[in-house]
Amino acid sequence: MGRTFGGAVVASVVVGLAACTGATPEVPEPPERGALDAYLAPFSWEDEAFYAAQKLEEQEHIAACMADLGFEYIPYVQPALGSTEIDPPHTSREYAALYGYGYLEQHPDENGSSEDFDIEANPNYAIVVALTPGETEAYYLALDGAGGGWTYDATKDDPLDPAEFGCHAAAVSRAPSGVLTDPTFRAAMARQDEILEAASQDPRVLDAAQRRTECMAEAGFAELDPDTVWTYIFEQEALEDVHDAEGELTAYGEQLAAEERAIAVADWDCRESSGYDAWLAVISDELEREYVTAHQAELDAMLETWAP
Repeated sequence: MGRTFGGAVVASVVVGLAACTGATPEVPEPPERGALDAYLAPFSWEDEAFYAAQKLEEQEHIAACMADLGFEYIPYVQPALGSTEIDPPHTSREYAALYGYGYLEQHPDENGSSEDFDIEANPNYAIVVALTPGETEAYYLALDGAGGGWTYDATKDDPLDPAEFGCHAAAVSRAPSGVLTDPTFRAAMARQDEILEAASQDPRVLDAAQRRTECMAEAGFAELDPDTVWTYIFEQEALEDVHDAEGELTAYGEQLAAEERAIAVADWDCRESSGYDAWLAVISDELEREYVTAHQAELDAMLETWAP
């Protein structure tokens, strides 16, 4: 797709979307939450209680590891980043018009409020500031490792060696526990992924996807879809600096941000008019209900055992 910026790209969206407003099949009302997703929601990182419990366990592992290496560390659960409600919501058209996909520009509260980053609220801050420079270096070497980098692999049960990667990496890579080891939970998570794939191939969803593609083409973005838009933005970002030394958008960054906003608005409108998201949610829910009906007893027992 060729480079287009500013007024030109906005104009193409306005003209293109005018052509997208023709008659389309009736869009169904999507469920607020899928039937299976309702069972898994208490074990989502978006659930504050589950997040806090998982992070506390991680912090306790870090503290034990640091103690083994001769350092004091107090378990501390930092508030979840991005927990602040933002207005307009990330999924709204208004957000798309202001911030695009939230890649180059974000809502001021998107990554949490300033209170989330109060370093002195962490009791380990007082521990570190009382150390000598040499002790501080040794402390962070024990906590974070030598900085060689590591990749989390959920398929492996053996934690990383803290002597090489630090206590934090060792705690994050530890073997799963609690509900994460429950066979019913694991099976439900795997089935949810299969359901989403199956729903995406349903004829009703494929029809909606075709309408969305045609709408995006009419809006001037024929080569972009939800799976390629991020790649496109990354590729354009690599061509030239988008931020200056102070972290502000450069002139090129402003142009790319304007294009991101235009693409996001077109994407939002085309998803809405085509009914793509609604059909995907409805078909997924149909398949989830079948699974829940077949495994009701196990799912209920899972909730009773593990729900916070």
